[in-house]
Amino acid sequence: ILMVMMLVGFGYLMTFMQYYGLGAVGFCLLVSALGMQWGLIVDSFWIQLQHNDWHGIHFDLYSMFLVTTFIGAPLISLGGVIGKVTPFQLIIMVLVEFTCQTFVTEVLLLGQLKVVDLGGTLAVHMFGLAVAYMVGNPKTEPAASATSDILSLIGTTFLWVYWPSFVSGYTEKDSPAQQRALTNTIMSLCASTVTAFACSSYFNKYLNKDSRFRPVDIQNATLAGGVSIGCLANMDLNPGLTLFVGAISGFLSAFGYAYIQPYLLDTFDLHDTCGINNLHGMPSILGGIISVIVIAMQGSSDLYNYKFEGTQAYMQLIGIFVTLATAIACGLLTGKLLTLFAPKNEAFHDAAWWEIVDEPKTKEFQHVHHHYGSVATGEGNSNGNSNEGGEHDNSIIPTSNNNDTKI
Repeated sequence: ILMVMMLVGFGYLMTFMQYYGLGAVGFCLLVSALGMQWGLIVDSFWIQLQHNDWHGIHFDLYSMFLVTTFIGAPLISLGGVIGKVTPFQLIIMVLVEFTCQTFVTEVLLLGQLKVVDLGGTLAVHMFGLAVAYMVGNPKTEPAASATSDILSLIGTTFLWVYWPSFVSGYTEKDSPAQQRALTNTIMSLCASTVTAFACSSYFNKYLNKDSRFRPVDIQNATLAGGVSIGCLANMDLNPGLTLFVGAISGFLSAFGYAYIQPYLLDTFDLHDTCGINNLHGMPSILGGIISVIVIAMQGSSDLYNYKFEGTQAYMQLIGIFVTLATAIACGLLTGKLLTLFAPKNEAFHDAAWWEIVDEPKTKEFQHVHHHYGSVATGEGNSNGNSNEGGEHDNSIIPTSNNNDTKI
């Protein structure tokens, strides 16, 4: 389930770029496969280091599941730099960032601070933006098309469907905690989805005098509720609070795409290809802050079928700052390393790294248009000779069985 979410969900979510579909899906596969292997090593290393208990790596489905959830961090970072880096740079990014991310999760958040973060709100979603800042602003912007937007929306639907399973994966099977994690995540996603549609129309109308929905909002802001609810998912929450978390995260994400992302680009020259700050960065901070408030207000109640320690809210707050600081420092370091191997190829185009097969229809249309002009309008060919009566050479133009012309 998680690999479907990572490969199909994240991979197709990034196919909004018209000429970078192969790179979006293919490099997601590369990052996930490399992250799985490297993650098993570094995650086991940090666990054994803090317990001073050295042994061979435990390799089973649970350890693979654990590492698969951590793959989300380098995949999110990929979203910030996709189309601007080489495959070799991606390998460097995975190795360095996975090492830092597993350290902050296993040693700091879970080992020392005992932070509550079932769905990886802090541990996974805060990484990536600093790397995008260091990589820099490309000379061109990625092109989009109706087809690429549809493919991206397919990725959104896969992520939407599998996100509750991602969040509840660590809970005991058929336990009340699992039921709470599933229902809370689903309701939060529903709220962020409805809010994303409303905000997309409103912000577009305010900015562009056009009340239609923007694909980028629906592709991303609809998922923000799943990001923010991760810290709270298996708590015994009021449904109204769950809906509030989803709604405010959906609003924040849509607001980010409309206002904050352009501001960061114009002011700090921070180019964020997929808008990871809007879908992951800001909603993760929001989720962390809400977890602090909820635990502080209900710390004496039975949120987890056991009582929190009195300092748990402080640990949550410290966890936010520790993760944010580590993510920024790691991102700056990783980005600096990537700049040592800056690509010279055209950005946001598959042809830089993939063999591209030309579509036959495209060639035929170009051949027809070059020799005959626009057949549909009855224009003459390139030699100036008119096609009287609409006649043309059927040996060049593909036709159907009933000889109706198709171009």
